[in-house]
Amino acid sequence: MEKPTLPKRLESLDVLRGADLFFLVALGPLIRSVIRAADVPWLNACMGPLLHSSWTGFTLWDLIMPLFPLHVGNHHPVRL
Repeated sequence: MEKPTLPKRLESLDVLRGADLFFLVALGPLIRSVIRAADVPWLNACMGPLLHSSWTGFTLWDLIMPLFPLHVGNHHPVRL
């Protein structure tokens, strides 16, 4: 009896997962801290996309969390 072969991992998805978590946990807070510490007006204006929108709309930072569950659930390559 032959062992069933497991599907090959989609390495690009692993890279996306790692980059997503790195930005969410380490890089985002670090960038915000550096911008606040520098207190340069033009740099403060760049901080908008790294913050959560107050009640309407969204920014780049608001897309990080929803992106993670989207690719966490995809463990197998798509077969057409």
